[in-house]
Amino acid sequence: MKTALALATLAVSAACATVPDAKLAMTSASPAPGSPVGTDTTLRIGVFYQVDQFIKGQDGVTALFKTQDGGRWEAARQVITEPSGRLVFELSGAELSRNAALVRPYQVRFVLDRRPGPGQTQTLKDTGAFYFQRAQEQTEELEKTARFVPPSVGKGQLLSDMVNDPRYKPRLPPALNQNGMVVWGTFKLCVDTAGDVFAVKILRSADLLVDADWVSILRRLKHRPYTIDGQAVPYCYPLRLEVRSIDDSPPLRRRR
Repeated sequence: MKTALALATLAVSAACATVPDAKLAMTSASPAPGSPVGTDTTLRIGVFYQVDQFIKGQDGVTALFKTQDGGRWEAARQVITEPSGRLVFELSGAELSRNAALVRPYQVRFVLDRRPGPGQTQTLKDTGAFYFQRAQEQTEELEKTARFVPPSVGKGQLLSDMVNDPRYKPRLPPALNQNGMVVWGTFKLCVDTAGDVFAVKILRSADLLVDADWVSILRRLKHRPYTIDGQAVPYCYPLRLEVRSIDDSPPLRRRR
């Protein structure tokens, strides 16, 4: 009898812990994801939600930004009052800029969650991350404070594998991928305190056919934070990229 009662209790507990069916999606964003966000910008993001077994007063949608320590910062939460509907979040660019703990570019996700009591949160649905760039004036201001380090130091901080990982491997278009061509250029990379590249400048063009693509790759590189006296600081360094064609002919060097 006691065993049967215990099994019944477990069944009830499992039913209570079941996550209800839920939907959550971003429906609008101004400015659009990928756009720069400055101190005078207000992010206006609309989301649609739907949840079965709705519990009034406990269910809500939360805007969360990724932080440098791998955690999340709660920027805003709206308690929902009906099983389905649309919400609009207005997030201050000035507040985001003041929060030095946030990863750059900004990474925000929306979570449909349930909070039955203090310190208790159950995630019902997650949109995944949306990215917003730091505004140009903020980038320029940060670059002014960045330390300039030698190429060997900068490359020593690099975590992304530019040789074996296809996401970070520069390539040549068909027009340059022939006759033993060797294409190279030099770029200035600036890295923030989280190890993310916040600026790339072309110091010596590789070729107009590859410059934009290579800059796009460099912007996605991840680094270890550079520290001075235990404190992470932004830094810049020059990086020379050289890509050889897959042709076996004797090398023919070309820059432009």
